[in-house]
Amino acid sequence: MTGPFDPLQLAELIAGRICHDLSGPVGPIAGMLELMQDDPDTAEEALAIVTETAASLVARLQLARAAWTGNISEMGVGEIGRLVTAGMARKRVTINLEGLPASATFSAGTARLLLNILMLGVESLPGGGVLACSGEPDGDMIVTITGPKAAWPPGLGAGLADPASAMELLDSPRDVLMPFVVLLAARPGPRLSLLFGAGTPPPLLLSHSGG
Repeated sequence: MTGPFDPLQLAELIAGRICHDLSGPVGPIAGMLELMQDDPDTAEEALAIVTETAASLVARLQLARAAWTGNISEMGVGEIGRLVTAGMARKRVTINLEGLPASATFSAGTARLLLNILMLGVESLPGGGVLACSGEPDGDMIVTITGPKAAWPPGLGAGLADPASAMELLDSPRDVLMPFVVLLAARPGPRLSLLFGAGTPPPLLLSHSGG
């Protein structure tokens, strides 16, 4: 994106991202329903596929609603883990939240930011790997990604220091998550930074400050 930051463009790209994410499950559902009508002998197998794919669609919708619409309340560790694991299923990515207290509950602002950070972490492991989060919900939390191709999106560190620079990278629905995380982190509440020098890729530090 060139020129001043345009909030309307961000809204358009998020809408495009949601349409892209939901179109994956919708296609197979429609295809299997059509197959069931054309060939009743395949009904049992097709219904199993429809059921599984519909569950994936619901999971993606639930994650998008919590992470992107702002319609969210306080949330526990287990619920956050379930939302991200089901809504962004990746066979070669393991999400490990065992470093967080099992009984931890996050305020709405912290939960929403953490959801988006974990989503970004999953997307930052194109070759598979482990996404881990540890710490205290009312203190500091560390998010790490490890894997053969693990890498945070270019510009994340600069964007956290200067959100305007992240907006300059806002180019397509596929790339909208990193600038969105930067915008959330710029709001009053939990602060987000990269711990350069602490590893490769560097961990993300989420510091609680009333979020």
